[in-house]
Amino acid sequence: MEQTKRISEFLEPEEIKKLLECPDRRSLRGKRDYAILRFLLETGLRKSELRSLRYSNIQNFNGTKILIVKCLKKRKLKGKDGFRDKALYREIPLNESLVFAVERYRDAHGLSHDDYLFHTITSGCYRSRPLTTKAVDIVCRNYLSAAKIEKRITPHSFRRSFATNVLRNGGDLATVRELLGHEHISSTQCYLLTSYKHKRTAVEGVDYGLT
Repeated sequence: MEQTKRISEFLEPEEIKKLLECPDRRSLRGKRDYAILRFLLETGLRKSELRSLRYSNIQNFNGTKILIVKCLKKRKLKGKDGFRDKALYREIPLNESLVFAVERYRDAHGLSHDDYLFHTITSGCYRSRPLTTKAVDIVCRNYLSAAKIEKRITPHSFRRSFATNVLRNGGDLATVRELLGHEHISSTQCYLLTSYKHKRTAVEGVDYGLT
């Protein structure tokens, strides 16, 4: 029997709202975790990109805030001494409420402009350190459990959720490709996956007036 490849699912808007209600934003940890979840859900960042963020990655642009992220892919440029790599960057618009949530966490943690943004929460003599990708996994898993979301959701599913909801709200594949930092459009097409609920709604909308 041919095995069916399991793929991670994505979060519906009502599930996202439920998830974001879980962090206790009165505490430092809750402020941090809320900002982490929102970054993953509203920017489509990879775990490695998230843990490498500094507040200086958030910049002003025409009166709004954008996130500047270094792409994994580099461009080859030819110079006098041969080819050299040039770093590529992508720009992601940020919602004001997300920026406010990040600033609340940053101020509560006492981070400077150039510090890594997301740190461990410690007490006593322990030193706070930048989060690892494994720590991001744990944050996501804990809140998915708290929200009683039983789908097969991973941190990469947050990236899928972002892409899917951008497409549903009128974005096109080219826009999603730029936001996610994909080199080829074929990498973006996998995010066209829809849920059974939306498939069912679409099918039920096809009505030929038959009885």
